[in-house]
Amino acid sequence: MARVLFAVCGVGLGHAGRSSILIKNLSRRHELLITSYSEGLPFLKKEFGKVEALNWFKYYFHSDGRIDRLKSIAFNSVKVPFVLFHNFSRLRKIIREFRPEVIVSDFDFNGLYAGKLSGIKVILISNMHLANYFKTRLSFSQKIAYSLTDELMLRAYFSADRFLVTSIMKPENSGRMEFFHPLVREDLAGKKPQDQGFFLAYASKENLQNFTNLFREFPDKRFVVYGSSRKHGNVEFKSFSREDWADDMLNCSGVLCHGGMGTISEAVVLKKPVYVTASIDWFERFHNGAMVKELGFGVAEENPSMQGLTEFFSGNKKFSAQLKKANIKASNKEFKGRLEELIQQYSKQ
Repeated sequence: MARVLFAVCGVGLGHAGRSSILIKNLSRRHELLITSYSEGLPFLKKEFGKVEALNWFKYYFHSDGRIDRLKSIAFNSVKVPFVLFHNFSRLRKIIREFRPEVIVSDFDFNGLYAGKLSGIKVILISNMHLANYFKTRLSFSQKIAYSLTDELMLRAYFSADRFLVTSIMKPENSGRMEFFHPLVREDLAGKKPQDQGFFLAYASKENLQNFTNLFREFPDKRFVVYGSSRKHGNVEFKSFSREDWADDMLNCSGVLCHGGMGTISEAVVLKKPVYVTASIDWFERFHNGAMVKELGFGVAEENPSMQGLTEFFSGNKKFSAQLKKANIKASNKEFKGRLEELIQQYSKQ
């Protein structure tokens, strides 16, 4: 048994959802301490009880749902020294008292650098590092913006001892980089999907209104939208529930989302066509959408449009056929096994 500090990026629920699959498995053999923040914190507390809270930054959005990068940078830049000082002080105390032998970081910057400063081996779980292997087509100005922001961010994680990268693409392993097909929740893995004739939609609250206004222009389609509990014509809204989400994911005709890899992974493994709307300003999601489009699994565009949705609905059978041909399966067993091997290896060093 090893003492493992599991640090989870709390931005959105994708990292927390992916980590929860691994934490449940690791907690059977090891002593774990979990850290997170933002949206991930209450999610993980509900799942596992005690989770140590860290601080993080707030993101700002335009009225159309695109991230307001300038406002986010302006408001957060003054907070950087205070947030980092608090987090590293907190983690230094945690490391001193818990004495972890290994740190697993699901794309959490804090856990990575606290580990490196303390001489502890760090295993980084990521999907963004696929950006170095699948190059999204970008304009010149977009390439400049990417090199000054997201590319620099990826380089900041390069000190990890091992990278375990999950995605719907799987290049050959390279150096410290090991690639895996997606992780999906155990209550979805191995289940037989069906098609009950409705489309499942999940988006940020900023994008939700744009989605639902367009859905009403397709009265022959039925939509289940996660956001609130009500019904309006052909659109049914639901508050988020893990059980309901799993049922709807298994039984829908296709998935519409803002580009989170967790949602895309579940859809692809279950052979559900995917529509992604993601701005270049949130490069990770934009990149995920580009992969969906490149693989022929669905449609991706920066802003929801009648044209894009029409293309998605009319091409549903074509996308389904391509998903079945690719036959991407969850890598839960393989990934858990490799993570266990690395924990055993690093905890003995």
